[in-house]
Amino acid sequence: MNTDLIRLNKEYYNKLVQAYHECKFLQIDNSESKFIELCTKITLRAIENKQNVIIQIPESFREMPILFCSVYVNLTNYAFLKFVNYPDFKIGDRLKGWRREYVIEEINEDGYTLQEIMRTKQRDNASGPLTIRGLSYEKLVEI
Repeated sequence: MNTDLIRLNKEYYNKLVQAYHECKFLQIDNSESKFIELCTKITLRAIENKQNVIIQIPESFREMPILFCSVYVNLTNYAFLKFVNYPDFKIGDRLKGWRREYVIEEINEDGYTLQEIMRTKQRDNASGPLTIRGLSYEKLVEI
């Protein structure tokens, strides 16, 4: 047990560890602090259940920045996984990339086919607009 937890009732601590052992979180540091792990799990579970949470931190605890970083990273990861809204793409949708604009020409099992929309009549490449074939959904979202 971490020396920071000496003041914490061991029986109560063990009950907390058992209650939150299945809660998944990202391990963001290499410290052996079970207290940081437990605080992160308690916070994530409270957010999932739409509950408030108060965590009492012992005065002797010296890893406060790591604790806050762990909670913050895990909450942002949770929010991203829970609330991210990936778009549904369809033929004719326009996508704006860096200095270029595309329209989705075709969708099939090979992926998405994009056709560049020419912004000006003058262009360095005399062959015309660029066509990109076989783009995966993940690559399409990155544009």
